[in-house]
Amino acid sequence: MSTFAEVAAFRSNLIRKALGGALLVADYSTSALADICAAGGVLTIPAGYVSLGRLTQDGLASANEVERSEIKGWGDNFPARVDITSESASLTCTAMETKAAVWDAFYNVDTSALASDPTTGTVTFDKPLLPSVRDKRVLALGRDVNKENGLDVYLGIHFPRANLSQNGEQNWANNDAGVNYPLTINAQSDDDEGTAVRLFWGGPGLAGLLADMDVTAGA
Repeated sequence: MSTFAEVAAFRSNLIRKALGGALLVADYSTSALADICAAGGVLTIPAGYVSLGRLTQDGLASANEVERSEIKGWGDNFPARVDITSESASLTCTAMETKAAVWDAFYNVDTSALASDPTTGTVTFDKPLLPSVRDKRVLALGRDVNKENGLDVYLGIHFPRANLSQNGEQNWANNDAGVNYPLTINAQSDDDEGTAVRLFWGGPGLAGLLADMDVTAGA
């Protein structure tokens, strides 16, 4: 006979939080990510992935929407057949730092060659009349700590093909919000990678948790 504790198999050390995080964006010509760590769990992100800097305290929100088709027979209370017809994945966040990478994402402008005026020092660019859909690579990166050893644990949500768009109001005022940049990132299916969303768990603090996570450590 088993006890409730044995059956429930609760593991408090497996409760994760995103203590901090960042959103990194790369041109679609940059390689998609096959991993976010090198040997020993050392965080290793290839060149080309640029951070949008500090995000507001809301952090990154990940959302999935699934549409279903259901068939019920005459007199059925429950569906006799269920099919998933579509799924979408998105991330939302608000960037706080004013810089070229954020302008690129928020205003949908190419800032790769952006420069200030040599005489006045002013930075000038035009927002498109109609934003275009530009394919990007996106990595949402969160950081936690394994409290047993103090080592980092990383969560990565990778959209190999995504588009970014302005989402929400931008306030220009002397308040606690500051000038910020609310963004929505929508995943698209990447034919070369064969997926729209790739998830990573890694970091030096993960190795000591694998057994409790019911994950076999690689040879």
